[in-house]
Amino acid sequence: MKRKAFLIVALLLFPGAAQANVLSPADRVQITVTNGEEFSGEQIVRSDGTIQLPMIGSIQAAGLEESAVQQKISGALRKYIKDPQVNLRLSAAGAITVNVNGAVYSPGPVVLTTQAITLADKTSTSSQDVSPARTLAAAIRTAGGLRPQASKMLTLTRNGTTRSIDVSGAFDNRGFENVALVSGDVIDVPSTDQIDETLLRPSQLTPVNLTINVAGKLPNPGQLILPIGARLVDGLAAAGAGGGGITESNREAVLVRRDLQTGKLSSKVFAVDALTDGPPLMQGDTVVVREGATSNAMDFLKGFFSPLAPLLYLFR
Repeated sequence: MKRKAFLIVALLLFPGAAQANVLSPADRVQITVTNGEEFSGEQIVRSDGTIQLPMIGSIQAAGLEESAVQQKISGALRKYIKDPQVNLRLSAAGAITVNVNGAVYSPGPVVLTTQAITLADKTSTSSQDVSPARTLAAAIRTAGGLRPQASKMLTLTRNGTTRSIDVSGAFDNRGFENVALVSGDVIDVPSTDQIDETLLRPSQLTPVNLTINVAGKLPNPGQLILPIGARLVDGLAAAGAGGGGITESNREAVLVRRDLQTGKLSSKVFAVDALTDGPPLMQGDTVVVREGATSNAMDFLKGFFSPLAPLLYLFR
């Protein structure tokens, strides 16, 4: 019951995972052949992507759906059994390694593991049985999530063949093709020159949280972790700027942001007492709170957040 409940929760978190299981090396599959017990049993997908069956030999499995491998086995068994009845299902999903490149926060190889998820007690081979831990969404999330400059048209390369995947439906509830992945897949996320604010909202492909730095005479300055979608006013409140004290002292909030592509810093000043929400925050933003327009933010940076010393030049 716990396992089934976990899978239901996982499917709610990954609604785009309406995919058949795609096999990968280290997967375990259960094969049942009616009137062919010698061919039945559990097999492991080998590192070369094949499974080994008695008398038949190697059958390609990696990169194929369960039904396709089942058909291959049925075809091979016709030499030995008239009208063979074969059932193949994924009994335990192994970890896979894929590469996620481009406009994500942590590009490079990622390992997707199912941990304790096992599909051995499945009673159906419906498309919803796919393990949510080995999907496009899981890979992008593991790589840190899409950056705000990411294109919503991604590419997936498998065995030398590249295809395009439109993920824009992840941001307007239309859904998208949450492809089941196999070891060796390469996902490329192109970058645009503009910030897309829809990528600063909660979704299957954006980070769960973001980290910002807040400096100033506040109860809770320093590094703060906020949910994706938080705005400037949320960051100020998390730093202890609530309760009216900050609005009564005519303070300003200086939002300092580094362009992830060029590395250049930019800053914008907001009057805190007139702030209702402010812009959406981005990963790595810095907020400096200072007392009025004549205040020197250098003092706050030196006294309360010394690691931000390079930003002092902004306020000279």
